[in-house]
Amino acid sequence: ALVYVSAFLLPAGKTPGDAMKVDDTSMLPASLAVDASRGVSIVKPECARAVFYEDCAEEWAAWAVRQLQPEPLIPAGTPRDFPKAAASPPRFYIECLQDKALGLRAQRWMYGETPCRSVFSLASGHSPFLSAPTALAGCLIDIEARVREPGVKN
Repeated sequence: ALVYVSAFLLPAGKTPGDAMKVDDTSMLPASLAVDASRGVSIVKPECARAVFYEDCAEEWAAWAVRQLQPEPLIPAGTPRDFPKAAASPPRFYIECLQDKALGLRAQRWMYGETPCRSVFSLASGHSPFLSAPTALAGCLIDIEARVREPGVKN
């Protein structure tokens, strides 16, 4: 199965920029530092906690901020559609209700356009693996059980 945790689940022919156009709450665009000469962007360290780790314990947030690395810029141009796999695995989405990096409206738009077998909701920010690991693990255990249901077509 594919599990998206408050992540880009892009509909065919769409880009992350398309998803961000419907996002009216994300703090991410204003928090990026772009280095065009290197072709990368990084979240400004002074903004990272508010964007990704607002609901995390201070020590975990500080650790996580230190792990952030520059990411390649998304190439400009027309998105490319890839052929569909003959048998794609089932998709599940875990939305994070208080996400400041990828707002709820954008998350819901994406899984509305690209349906998933099930959608779970967590009352967390963008990093439930740090702020709500027990709740996230519960979702993953539930997903595993659903994938193993006899007679259920993936």
